[in-house]
Amino acid sequence: MYDKRDWNYNITLHSAAHQHDDWAKYYSQYKFIVTMAFETAWRGSCTGIYLPLLFLIRHTLEIGYKTNLIFLNTLLDPEEKTAYSNDHKLEKLHKKFKETVEKIYKKKDLPQGFMNEFKSKVAKLEKFNDSLRTIDSCSTTFRYPEKVNGSPSIENPIIINFIDIKEAFDDATTVLTFTHDVIADYLNLKTQRAP
Repeated sequence: MYDKRDWNYNITLHSAAHQHDDWAKYYSQYKFIVTMAFETAWRGSCTGIYLPLLFLIRHTLEIGYKTNLIFLNTLLDPEEKTAYSNDHKLEKLHKKFKETVEKIYKKKDLPQGFMNEFKSKVAKLEKFNDSLRTIDSCSTTFRYPEKVNGSPSIENPIIINFIDIKEAFDDATTVLTFTHDVIADYLNLKTQRAP
């Protein structure tokens, strides 16, 4: 008789099949675990998991931005590339993401329709980032009860609604998941139409 642990629970980290530096894989796995946690919360309550869930949401967004910037940088000349690796603040990453998409829009002559749709969708992502930033600007509030100086991570009561958070997370991750796909599709169409 075989033990399920031999095939179902063993993972080799940093193998050819599980590259540890694959940003898209990190992003999709974090996004998946947040979705699973929300599904669990629908059946019960999120009061017992709200801190790690909020941390995972915030971290998923950070990885989503960086995953996009890695792809978008491949479409730019070396001197145009966006530096991002030391950024952990969502507002900085958001600004760099928008600026980089705008650079590519101009450089690759993407249709105006793409940019109009991007601007409308990215506005929802921006709103979500702003709401998270007011609670956790540096990725520590949901990880530790105290700041480095010993003061409370959350100094004043804040009421949040997890249905609102879930809807905003879904809107945000839609932009981060599909922006690079849409740009790649436009560029492939443009290449196919070229004489």
